[in-house]
Amino acid sequence: MGWVHDSGYDRAYEHEGHVVTFLDDGTTATCYPVPPERSVVGWSAGCACGWRGEHVYLRSDWPDTGPSDLPPDDVEGWETGTGCFLEWQAHLRQAVPELAVHDLIADADHTRDQITAAVAHARTAGASWERIGAAAGISRQSAHERWSAATTTHAPTDTLDGTQMGMKKLAYLRLRDLLRARGHRAEQRQAHALTQLHAMPSDALSTERRHQVERELAAAEAATETWKAAEKLLTDFYHQESRPQ
Repeated sequence: MGWVHDSGYDRAYEHEGHVVTFLDDGTTATCYPVPPERSVVGWSAGCACGWRGEHVYLRSDWPDTGPSDLPPDDVEGWETGTGCFLEWQAHLRQAVPELAVHDLIADADHTRDQITAAVAHARTAGASWERIGAAAGISRQSAHERWSAATTTHAPTDTLDGTQMGMKKLAYLRLRDLLRARGHRAEQRQAHALTQLHAMPSDALSTERRHQVERELAAAEAATETWKAAEKLLTDFYHQESRPQ
């Protein structure tokens, strides 16, 4: 699975991260499934720019992975904020040191919009400029000068939920990314099971083993559809709730 810092800064897109898989013949792979004649011995972090993390996560240290070639969640780190993902994030900040400036300014712009919406809501609810200034730690006159023009452009239906909508969007994006990550891992398990079925002649697999792989494939297919459907439902619901009333 690839990782992208999707905040709109062009240079960050040059550093898509991923997990590098080490195989038993000394080669590496960056996608799944791996060739059926090879086995996985470990994983490390990697980047499209050529950077590779120093730490190698040995498969032998993660016995619970079973026959799967996929890295454990704690090693991949997308959902847990650990392992390869955490190392790649540190690399990204070093490779693009101005990225923090871009992201903080974007956050500040968003916060400024939320503050304006909150002030407009307070004014609609009857709060005086004196009370708003006291809440902001400034004088009545400063509060009026800072927000009077901006708040007049907010209709009541916007001001009532301005701050809440910002929080809703943040929650939506985080949950959407989580659902996408789960769906992607289900697709990887599906591809791995298909490779196991197709790479070997039918007589090379015992009936019990074939049935086991078929069950794994069916479960992965069902999980893929479930996560995709959940993401679609979430997105449809978010857009419906975000429409102006």
